[in-house]
Amino acid sequence: EGKTTRYPDGASVMEHVIKGKGNEIGFGALTEILLYQGKGLKLVGPVPAEVQNYTAYTAAPLASGKQQEAAQQFVSFLAGPVGKPLFVAAGVTD
Repeated sequence: EGKTTRYPDGASVMEHVIKGKGNEIGFGALTEILLYQGKGLKLVGPVPAEVQNYTAYTAAPLASGKQQEAAQQFVSFLAGPVGKPLFVAAGVTD
C-alpha cells in the first residue's frame, strides 16, 4: 500500500530516505541531496521539466551597508565568469 508523508524540511526528507527500507523516494533541492550522498543517498536525476521547480536567486548590497563598493564587487563576482562555475559545482544551478 502506497503512503505519502510530508516533512517540515529537506533534511528530514533525506534522513527518512536514508533510514528507510530501500523502497523510499524523496524529493528535494539538488544542493541538499548532494550533501547526503556520502551518507548513502543516491541521486537518480531531476524530475521532468514540465513539473520542475526552478529557483531564481537575487543578491544586492544593503543600502545602509558600510562597504557598498566591496559588496557590489562581490555580487558582480558571483554573477560573472568565475562565480557561475562555483554555483554549478555546488549544484545550485546547471
